[in-house]
Amino acid sequence: MGTSPRCPLSHTACFISRLDDFSQRLQEARSAVSQCRQFIGSAGDKDDEGQKVSSKVRRALEKLRRITVRLIEDSGTPLKGEVTQLATDIIAIHEHTLSQGWVTTDVLTPAVESLFLLARTTLSVANPNTHTPAYDFLAHAKRLVSYCPSAAPEFDVHTHANYVRCLSGAFYNTAGTLYQASRHAAAIRFLQQGCELGAEALRLRDNAPESQETKQEESWKQLREQLHRRWELLGVCYSKISERKLAYEAFVQCIKAYPFANTEFVRLARSGPCGSAFDVSPTTKQLGTIVDRVTYIAACELFRQPGDVSLSGPMEGVLPADDSSRCIVGAILERQVDGLDGSKWKDGVENVISALLTDCLAVYEPQKMPIRRARVLVRCLEASYYGSGNAQRFAARHPDEIGDEVGALLSREHYGEDAELVHFVPQYWAAARLWQALHAHRLGSPKGLADIPTLLEQACDQLKPLALPVAPTSPRLSRSPVVAKKAAPSRATKTSTKRTATRRAPAKSSRQHPVTPPKARKALELMSTNALQTAPPQQSQTKTSTVLLDNFEKFFGLLEMAAQLLNLLGYVLARVRMLNVMKRLADRHGGHDRDGYVKACIDLAHEYVKLGKIEKAGKIYGQALTVVRSKQTSEEAAIFFLLRYAESLAVSDNILRSSTSYCEAMGLNECLHTEEKGLSTLGRVRMRVGRLERAASACTTFSVLQHARDEPSASTKGLLQALRLWNRALDSLARLRPSKPDSKKTSDPSMPCQQPYRDGLEWRVANGLLSTLFGLAQAYFSRGSAREAEYFIEQAFDLAHSLNAPAAVARALARKAEIQLRLWRFEESHGILGEALKSLPNVLGPDVADVLRLKGDYHRLTANVKDAQRLYDDAAALLDQLESMLTGLDGPLAEGRRSSIARGKSSVKEPATADCIVPALAATVLRQQIWLLREEGDDRYQEVLHRFLALPASAETKAEEVALMAKLTLQDVYNRFRGDMFLSSLAESTISIPMGCLSSKRSSLSPVIQDIISTLANSERLFWSDLSFISRRGQVPNVRSAILALALVRALQSSLGRAGKDNSMLAAGLLDHASAVALRRELLEAIDNKFLESEHVDDVLWPAITPNGSPLELPKSRKMPRLFSGLSLSPDGCAISDDQDLRKYWSSISDRCHTSRPDVERLSISHVNSLPRNWSIINICIAEDKSVMFVSRRTAGRQPTMFCLPLGGRRDVDEEEHLSYDAAIAELRDIIRLSDEGTRQAGAVKQSQEKAARVAWWAERNSLDNRLKALLENIEFCWLGGFKTILGPLQAIGAEVLTAFQARLDRIVRHGIKLQEKKYKSQVRLDDSILEWICSLSPQCHDEELEDLVYFILDFYQLHGTQVAIAEVDVDQVVVDLRMLLEDYSSKLKPAQDDEHMFLVVDRNAHEIPWESLPILRGRSVSRIPNSDFLFDRLDYARLRRGSNTGETAKECLDRAIVNPSKAYYVLNPSGDLKATEGRFRDWVTDMRKVGWDGIIGRQPSELEFVNALSSKDLLIYFGHGGGEQYIRSHRVRHLKRCAATMLWGCSSGTLRDMGDFDPIGTPYNYMLAGCPTLVANLWDVTDRDIDKFSQAVFDELDLTPGGVQSKKNGRSERQAVSVVKAVAQSRDACKLKYLTGAAPVVYGIPFYL
Repeated sequence: MGTSPRCPLSHTACFISRLDDFSQRLQEARSAVSQCRQFIGSAGDKDDEGQKVSSKVRRALEKLRRITVRLIEDSGTPLKGEVTQLATDIIAIHEHTLSQGWVTTDVLTPAVESLFLLARTTLSVANPNTHTPAYDFLAHAKRLVSYCPSAAPEFDVHTHANYVRCLSGAFYNTAGTLYQASRHAAAIRFLQQGCELGAEALRLRDNAPESQETKQEESWKQLREQLHRRWELLGVCYSKISERKLAYEAFVQCIKAYPFANTEFVRLARSGPCGSAFDVSPTTKQLGTIVDRVTYIAACELFRQPGDVSLSGPMEGVLPADDSSRCIVGAILERQVDGLDGSKWKDGVENVISALLTDCLAVYEPQKMPIRRARVLVRCLEASYYGSGNAQRFAARHPDEIGDEVGALLSREHYGEDAELVHFVPQYWAAARLWQALHAHRLGSPKGLADIPTLLEQACDQLKPLALPVAPTSPRLSRSPVVAKKAAPSRATKTSTKRTATRRAPAKSSRQHPVTPPKARKALELMSTNALQTAPPQQSQTKTSTVLLDNFEKFFGLLEMAAQLLNLLGYVLARVRMLNVMKRLADRHGGHDRDGYVKACIDLAHEYVKLGKIEKAGKIYGQALTVVRSKQTSEEAAIFFLLRYAESLAVSDNILRSSTSYCEAMGLNECLHTEEKGLSTLGRVRMRVGRLERAASACTTFSVLQHARDEPSASTKGLLQALRLWNRALDSLARLRPSKPDSKKTSDPSMPCQQPYRDGLEWRVANGLLSTLFGLAQAYFSRGSAREAEYFIEQAFDLAHSLNAPAAVARALARKAEIQLRLWRFEESHGILGEALKSLPNVLGPDVADVLRLKGDYHRLTANVKDAQRLYDDAAALLDQLESMLTGLDGPLAEGRRSSIARGKSSVKEPATADCIVPALAATVLRQQIWLLREEGDDRYQEVLHRFLALPASAETKAEEVALMAKLTLQDVYNRFRGDMFLSSLAESTISIPMGCLSSKRSSLSPVIQDIISTLANSERLFWSDLSFISRRGQVPNVRSAILALALVRALQSSLGRAGKDNSMLAAGLLDHASAVALRRELLEAIDNKFLESEHVDDVLWPAITPNGSPLELPKSRKMPRLFSGLSLSPDGCAISDDQDLRKYWSSISDRCHTSRPDVERLSISHVNSLPRNWSIINICIAEDKSVMFVSRRTAGRQPTMFCLPLGGRRDVDEEEHLSYDAAIAELRDIIRLSDEGTRQAGAVKQSQEKAARVAWWAERNSLDNRLKALLENIEFCWLGGFKTILGPLQAIGAEVLTAFQARLDRIVRHGIKLQEKKYKSQVRLDDSILEWICSLSPQCHDEELEDLVYFILDFYQLHGTQVAIAEVDVDQVVVDLRMLLEDYSSKLKPAQDDEHMFLVVDRNAHEIPWESLPILRGRSVSRIPNSDFLFDRLDYARLRRGSNTGETAKECLDRAIVNPSKAYYVLNPSGDLKATEGRFRDWVTDMRKVGWDGIIGRQPSELEFVNALSSKDLLIYFGHGGGEQYIRSHRVRHLKRCAATMLWGCSSGTLRDMGDFDPIGTPYNYMLAGCPTLVANLWDVTDRDIDKFSQAVFDELDLTPGGVQSKKNGRSERQAVSVVKAVAQSRDACKLKYLTGAAPVVYGIPFYL
């Protein structure tokens, strides 16, 4: 190198520092730097002088580097690019030096620092073009540091490690800058290097020999503690760009890098609950989150094999090989299992959980970690319960085997490393038993189901010590931090946590919409109750008695599932005990979150309410109410409490307080805001289901409240809305578990099958749906709608079977059997009851008592009194046993607290009541016992009666009590009749209302009669009281029985001369109200459904009520209009414009139905006087025992009349000669059966070539025709007899004629009973209305009919004080004299009306008989109506159609429906097989098209065509099979807003199906509910040719021809209008078979005239 030259570098550095001629100086500096390489080299290659030069050059170069650094850092430096290039050249010189093996800190440190500076200053976050240069600078620094391993030994490893640490920090800091600017993709490569270099630095340091240097110790500690955060940030960046696999790998590295040794992780894993180690600090909590995320990505996004998801493999070799490593790995694996808890519904996750649990079991050795192993085994039971079974690695082990292992592990004396976990032993042991019980239910084996109570009993025994209160030492301010932490909602209930936090500390909430507005809480605080609100005793947790529970919220949910299971299985007492344990556990271990306590109180109190223990329920509600008011619960829990509380108050008839509680719950719900943002799929589904669950619960409470208000229609609407909501909730939950076809599924229902898993929410929803189905079935059963009740019971049965709930199955079977009993299908019912008992082999509960009660009903109805009494006794004894067991349960409630449930004013308070379980069921059982004992004269009668009267008062028990006492009182009257010589025949005599009156004073009644009259008055009072309870919501048979009993009592009072004012009107009104009770109730539902197509209310909206409980209309939103909805369907192109009028019309009917109650005041007001005087309403009712027939007649301007006619036969006539009711119905059904068979054979006979077959067929038809004619004549003769004139034409009889007739009749009777004139003074006189009916009797009547009148008159005289020796009366002579009298006056009679019309109201026992063809009615204008209310409804609609409601025009339209004959529609031969009928009418209907008719021929109508024809036309004529039911469903008919007058000429189109104790059902009633003014239909099957003749005759009578219709349309018709009813009556003889075919067509509704 020679002598020391002047170093140009020093000169250049000096000038650059002065910044003179900057650009030129930079060029010179770069030139000088390039020449420096020759002066710098390896130290070993230079002499002393060279080393001096080299040292001088290095110093100058360092000086230049520092100047360059200063210039680069100065933002105002010009030509920064050239400066950067100069710095790069300097770094290149350093790198050259390092490459020559001269690796010293003096060379390496400046170079690395310069590169760090260049990377930092080059990077511009907003400019992606700078990201790579910056990375290149840092990569260059990494390359320089890589020379360290080749350095001389004096370059120690600690220095190398420190360089690597600094380099990793530079990469990480740059990545942090990019990450903060959301440049996630750009930050990844920096983070990757930062993580890898940091790990490398720690490796180098750990492998280096120990050093005494402590200068960098804090930095190293920070790197060690923060390295996992770098990996986490890298994983987050990968996630941001959807690189799941790389993110997963980064997160795994994060977990591996976590410094477990520097935390309390191991200590808490050994001593705390499961997962508590992850909650010790923010870093461990974040670690838990990372473990969850890693597990989810691997299982649900990368779909790795189950074994590859476990972190036990990656953690191997990372942790030290000691006992702590097993603790750490086990805790991580358990956390992985917890992390998948919200995703176990996804495909493949159950296998992953299985693999994780298997790894856990491998980690937790039985000898060293028995408790943690037992904890994992409990998780295995949980996982196998929720899994499919076949895919589980531990599925080969039976749940009982796992449970036994848990028991063995927890029963040891020494627990090894788990000694600090010993306080969790009872919980884990109980959890194992709970899961075993759930498994037993899911597997469905009979043995397993039988073991469930024992398993749950053992669980309660284990938990009982944990639920015992701890002696208080100081007022509780807070719970243990671990307990409080565990009481917080889990990660799956994110929003619940927020809502609870908001509720307790609103100021700290970060949500924009607070969940708990002050308004809603204020409403809760103002809730008024009469309860002494006492908070449950809450003890502090002392240091010496702290008892923790592992994940209390989850464990409490398991307890809830077990309680729900007990409810399904019918173990009532076990459920009560379980709920008591839950309540106390929640009170002691629930922490600040009191939701669990309130939920347990709600369920326990509700269970007591169902058992009839209102006082106990009230005490529990009082405790929970204090907690709710103190704002210690979430809004959801408060809402559910208020709803259940309102429901219980409604059950207790406390309607006002119930309404207040419901309104407060509604206010809270309206203020409750839920957010789905950020929730998982499971979280969103659960939130939606929770919203649906609250709405469904509200609808159920609304239903109970309306039921208590005696509004069954509104109650049923609430249940139907709840049903829709529960189904929506189930559908939402079903999305979490897609159904999979199972080819191995057996078709044998008797074989136990594995049930799908259900978590607590599903159990609640399923229970809610099941309860709603049972509630609907009961509602429809009480309403009298047997088909609907059967439908919902079948739905409940299917659901219960799918839930593997034997008790619910038995309950459904019991309800089904009860329906069958009421349908008089006794043997079928008996078989179903046998199945119900088989479903309850080991159950001791009210369901068993109910089945025994129903079996007793079966034997009672089949006249097996002894067996019935035995079964009733068994049921009563079982209820007593249940009461005793319930009283003896552990943990009785503290005495002295007042109940928060007080009965309403309507409840009757008894001075002393007997505590009884399920009082309503007990009342029913005792009532039947008393009745049977009364009839048998048993000595126990008074004892059972006293017990019955001492039952707790409620609406149900009071109704039972009043009904029984009324029947007993009436029975006592009959017993007195039988014991009195003069009154003994009264029960077999004809009684009329009115009967007669006194014409002069006479001696007072005998004491016997006075006593009987007093007893009758008491009986009447009781029956009216009973009717007030049951008229609107009671079962139809009971309502009908009470009404007919009242009618009978009124008749008996009338016969004894104690008829009150308006007695006849009241009696006739009672008979009318006894008919079509169910139809009147169904009308309300039909009206509600008539306008659903045009409006819609979201079911999630709660039903609104007023403060007194009255329903309010919710705002309705219009549905989206359907395509072509604006087009008219009417032929004239005009849409129906009277929609608003129809709404008002149906609304008025609905209001009238709501206010319709059978009370004295209402029934004493006659509306008949508003009818035309040529109209009469005839009511025909037959008593339940078929011994009496009631016939009443009401006509405008005339006093109503009612006859109570005995059906047991005439006096002095053998019973065999008399036609009984049963014999008549049997004969009628036999005739119709044979006729139907012959009708079905008609086609084959017609095609037959054998004349003999046709002759035989016609002979059979004629024979049946004659049999039917004879039967109808016998019915009139035997049943009506001399009183048939009540069905006859009205006669105009003047007052003078009637007075003379009365005088002649009086003389005949006086002569017949041989009274002397001086001893006889006319003290009694028959009522004028009775005289009119007697005078109207034809003189050509049978002698027996006259005898009926004679005995009636004699009884009348005798009952009114005249001593009559009937045995001495010459009845034959009196009959002769009476006939002569009738002959003399027959010529003086004349019809009162020219165009008389009669409406028949026949009850369920009389609807099958063709009354219209009785001799006295045949050929007359007679139509049927369900009851008089339907008649007035049709008249209102006629006024609506006419368009005027006042004046003369309104009066003119009162006697007919409005039908435009040109607006008609026909359906001819829709099935295509009635070719003959089509041939007869095709030309006619084709011609009628010219005058506006429309229709179809030879094809099936669509349902829409049928609906449009009925709703837009005035007349529909149907020629086809049946009543067209195969073309239009019954509910579509019922829901029509308006309905045309209809003629259904098909077979049995007018048949009403007999439904036993229920009202009959059929097509005619569907049309009545639709508002059809007139319906013509057939009672039974008819042949096409004969009925075609009949229909043609009707059309001819109505002049339904093109010319006739056109003349009417033009107003030029001179023909007198004919009633369609009259036309039908006069066409009966047009048939060849004048009865078999001629009697079949009947008319429903009011007449129209054409």
